[in-house]
Amino acid sequence: MMPDRSTPEPFDALAAFASETDGSQPAAAPAPLRWPWDGSPLAATPIKDDRGGALINSVQALADRVDVLSFTLIATTQRLTRWIIGLAALTGLLVIALLVQTYLWLTVAVAGR
Repeated sequence: MMPDRSTPEPFDALAAFASETDGSQPAAAPAPLRWPWDGSPLAATPIKDDRGGALINSVQALADRVDVLSFTLIATTQRLTRWIIGLAALTGLLVIALLVQTYLWLTVAVAGR
């Protein structure tokens, strides 16, 4: 027996609840969800031809690509972190050199008066 492939009626979630202004009791809850074993039109059909192996191979190839991308991302992040730390250290050294130069220039300027 083939499952029913007809389009289900659209469900309006707001219509399931009564308006607060009319003072009526809330409407009954909507019907429970149907599962594949209930014969719903959403039931999964098994893959019976050679597509199953191809699908598994495709998913495995995708997982391998994700692995490679994650390793590449980790390595790139580590290199970027090293560069940022190096640039911060170099900037700190330049700031210290400028402060020393300014201190020496002010000391010489005061002594020269």
